Amino acid sequence: MIVTASRGVAQSALAVAVFRETVTSGRVSSMAMILSGSAVYGWAKDRFIRRAQSTDVELQTEFNQKQEIMKEQISEQTFVPPVKVYDIDRALGETR
Repeated sequence: MIVTASRGVAQSALAVAVFRETVTSGRVSSMAMILSGSAVYGWAKDRFIRRAQSTDVELQTEFNQKQEIMKEQISEQTFVPPVKVYDIDRALGETR
């Protein structure tokens, strides 16, 4: 919708330049407002996208750091295989 409005301003400016169409002050101010609004919208959209991308990078970096810490903690621990209950009972000579 923003692009459509800007395209309309470009067409009006082209009509003024090529066909020597008359331009009123109201029309000029309208064209200026549309171009200004389009520029602000484009700037805001760009900022939003950049912020979202930087947040994604920060979250991915944080995730990777936590994952490395967990890998280090797991590798430092000695692994003890789980013992099943029935193995203990057999070892003790008890039956259920």
